[in-house]
Amino acid sequence: MPELQAANLSPASIDAIASHIKSPPFLETLLEQINNDFAVPLLAQCQRIAQLDGVITPAEAKVIDSINKKLNCDLAVIK
Repeated sequence: MPELQAANLSPASIDAIASHIKSPPFLETLLEQINNDFAVPLLAQCQRIAQLDGVITPAEAKVIDSINKKLNCDLAVIK
């Protein structure tokens, strides 16, 4: 949670994450709910959170890749 607070997420976002931390929804379920207009900002925010500690773990990279594939974002635009 301290890392997420450092990511400057809104209090509502942090509360939502905290309430689902022990039983998170499936990534595919969440991705089905994303409006394509928010795909690039979502991916950018995920990358920013993953890089907070200076290392993107294989699990983080897998999530970012899944988001990219599902939403068909251009990672080069984000980096």
